[in-house]
Amino acid sequence: MLAEGLARKGFHCSVAIKEGELDSRTTRPPARLRTAWDAAGLSEYRSRLELLSWARTCRIVVSMTGGLLFGLGPLWFVRRMFGTPPVVACSTGSDLAELAVADGRLGWALRAYLRSVEVNWCLPYPSVLENIRRLRIPRVAFMDFPYDLRASEELNVDLERHLRRSGPLRIFHSSNLDWGVTDPGPERRSAKGNDRFLRAFASALDAGLDARLMIVARGPDLGPARQLVRDLALDPRVEWLPELERDELFLQMIEADVVVDQFDVGGLGGIAVEAMSLGAPVLTYVDERAARVQYGADLPPVLNASVEEEIRTRLMGAADRQELCFLGRRAASWAVAHHRWDHCLDRFVICYESLSGRRGPAQ
Repeated sequence: MLAEGLARKGFHCSVAIKEGELDSRTTRPPARLRTAWDAAGLSEYRSRLELLSWARTCRIVVSMTGGLLFGLGPLWFVRRMFGTPPVVACSTGSDLAELAVADGRLGWALRAYLRSVEVNWCLPYPSVLENIRRLRIPRVAFMDFPYDLRASEELNVDLERHLRRSGPLRIFHSSNLDWGVTDPGPERRSAKGNDRFLRAFASALDAGLDARLMIVARGPDLGPARQLVRDLALDPRVEWLPELERDELFLQMIEADVVVDQFDVGGLGGIAVEAMSLGAPVLTYVDERAARVQYGADLPPVLNASVEEEIRTRLMGAADRQELCFLGRRAASWAVAHHRWDHCLDRFVICYESLSGRRGPAQ
């Protein structure tokens, strides 16, 4: 999405991905996204030297989640001897929230990487802000990231749809099932807190909420989630969905009255922003103090909740379809204002000009 957004601004973008990494159903970019970026610019590298050679052809490199560090391995620490360009490290969550404070070789390498790159492009999650201070990470920037928001236009989304619906609420749980059971880890800060949601959903049903829940069957705690659904006697109200292609995911978001994300991280990710752009009310946890670092006073309009009782209260309130419609319209407007490519890349362009010494798009 970053390459496509920059291409629409006139930049020539090359993307390097380790061979085989495009196998995931949810990460394979749909053809409709490549309206400006030429897919011929996608390079699948097989060795460290191939990645190094690719990097040397760039004016700057945006390294997603430590990709350049882990791709180059030991060559990262001598990269400047080979004339590599400035690096913008884009941290997407668990790298800076968890791995950066881990013991061992990988944790040490990531800390060295974050301290040596020219810019650290970070998300304002509470654990990320804490580790930036704790590790004294320099040259930090909080810039809005472009997400796949074109579906809201292409699918002709009706932002008034919630008012015309009746019957049980349709709740779509799309995030990974992960509350630290299968992968506990001493430094885990990226779990989703899905167990609290399932318990709150059961409690809301007991209190009279008429709703059905669609869950994408993915994540390390899929087994414990299925067991918890059985223990809470939720089977009649739950439908398990297979992993979805991106366009299938968007259609489920449109059909939903509420989209459920996470309750531990404390900030927005791609699922939440893309659902908001489609006019879907999102039930998630946003730490408002942390969010102000990036968004100022214009905080994300979501059904904000973290603990079980808060989640239950939000679910009960979702029975008001007029309020859902109002929130969906606000969410769509906010997502476009902050995360559509033509609105959110101006600061990155300034960053590019500063690092490359060139002004504007470079062909």
